[in-house]
Amino acid sequence: MLSSPGPGPCRRKRGGRAWHREYFADHVRYESGDPCAMVRAGQRNARVKVWCKRCLEARVEDVVRVETQQYERGELAAVRERDLVVAELWNATDAGWIPCDTSRCLVHLRDCELQPPSVRERARSQKEEQNQARRVPDNASPPDVPSLPEANGVVTERTASMSVSLALPPVALPVVVHPVVLVYPTGYFSALQMQTTP
Repeated sequence: MLSSPGPGPCRRKRGGRAWHREYFADHVRYESGDPCAMVRAGQRNARVKVWCKRCLEARVEDVVRVETQQYERGELAAVRERDLVVAELWNATDAGWIPCDTSRCLVHLRDCELQPPSVRERARSQKEEQNQARRVPDNASPPDVPSLPEANGVVTERTASMSVSLALPPVALPVVVHPVVLVYPTGYFSALQMQTTP
């Protein structure tokens, strides 16, 4: 059996771990500083790979059970040691480990059927608080945006602290004459100059 839920080793220099981390196992090579224990190793936003302890235990049990059945049927020469199965699961890209960040861990705990209801509810509650903090409050006013020029050439920008008016001089826009190319069914081209009247 893997270690029971409890705080794992921590390489962080300050502060402790969040409550949800006790339900996750760090990659087996995390403490040694092995880059394979990390997602985006060497980058500023690197994250340690973690497995939900209950999911990892269940997955190891499934692999050992299947290999034992295959061994009994003569399909395998031997059943692997549990440590080898765990190492393989950590190295697999699609096995079930996740990059450790609060949001992903909370979502996993909220949705994990192997966790007790109290843990799932606590994760759901904290995730909802996290989502609420990211949302714009209903009574918040939208950010100030400068208005478009009005027909008389005056731009008015209103902010909470001041009102600024800028008078723009009238500008004569140049008339641009473009050639028009017509394609005839016979394959000949003809260019016509558009005439503009003053």
